[in-house]
Amino acid sequence: MLIIFISSFKGGGAEKVARMLANSAASRVPVIFAYVHGEAGSEPKHSNCTFLKIPASSTLASLPAFWKLVVRKRPTSIIAFGNTCVMVAAIVRLLTIRNFMLVGSERANISFNKYLSKWFGLYKMVLRLSFLICDKIHCVSEGTKQDLCKVLDIPTNKVKVIVNPAPKAISSDALVDDPIADFLSSLEEPTIFAVGRLAPQKDYQLLLSSFADLQKSKKSNLVIFGQGNQLSTLQSLSEKLGIGDRVYFMGFIDYPFRYSKYADLFVLSSIYEGYPNVLVEALSVGMSVVASDCDFGPREILVGNLSDRLFRVGDQRSLTQKMDKYLGVKIAGDTMLPGEDSLTEYMAMLNLN
Repeated sequence: MLIIFISSFKGGGAEKVARMLANSAASRVPVIFAYVHGEAGSEPKHSNCTFLKIPASSTLASLPAFWKLVVRKRPTSIIAFGNTCVMVAAIVRLLTIRNFMLVGSERANISFNKYLSKWFGLYKMVLRLSFLICDKIHCVSEGTKQDLCKVLDIPTNKVKVIVNPAPKAISSDALVDDPIADFLSSLEEPTIFAVGRLAPQKDYQLLLSSFADLQKSKKSNLVIFGQGNQLSTLQSLSEKLGIGDRVYFMGFIDYPFRYSKYADLFVLSSIYEGYPNVLVEALSVGMSVVASDCDFGPREILVGNLSDRLFRVGDQRSLTQKMDKYLGVKIAGDTMLPGEDSLTEYMAMLNLN
């Protein structure tokens, strides 16, 4: 049995990967998908996979319930997604006499973890020990691996890099009676997509400012899929920049790339990432893309000639120039996507092959 342990089931990149992993693993062994926050509304449809919401106010507070789950179900393997889940799973590993393989999965740039300096360094020490307790450590990019090993002093030979699995493209040809499709098809000028939480990390302020500059040479629309606490701030900035009638905040939509045929460019403006799923998803449906050359991921995804589509982090002029250059310029259909064999690599890491 495999237990997949994740904090939130609210539609982020890690959740998408966890669902793909659950669906693949369930064809081999029974899978329990344990989570603390959100609802499993987009769960993989597999009879061998059980979704279990752990009753707890926070991931750390889920320790007693998760320990009882492990004792009761006796899994052979556990993969914990994210720092807090890794810490909880590592403590359970110490508390239980049952033997299971523990994989800790780091999916973000740990240098930006605001808790590392908290409590006189205690958090950092506990996190390091938690990863060392794991049998295996997984990172989603070479950059996140180097960052993790440097910050937490983890031996590099203990860490394996497996990039996120390449997503299966969803056809956009069957969007019948879809109000979003109807709206997007009504836009007359070229359309730019951005996808992600409305949070400082994504640097939508930069995107809005560059988009406003772009209007001087190319009239276009900006459609942003995502939700977050910066919505009102970004809406106000759009009005201030004079682009309020061309920027559309669509909220969270599961797999917005189904609407890719209505877009002429995808932009990732992040200050930092672990491994941006949305960039790979955009490539998987043949979209033209532009991305910040942030730590980490985009440079590992946009290789060869595609590296010209990278712009300097936080550079408004550079982003405007890249959008102007690549708006409507498709990427070759035979472009190799990273992650084609990732699910197979996950199965091998979990001894499920």
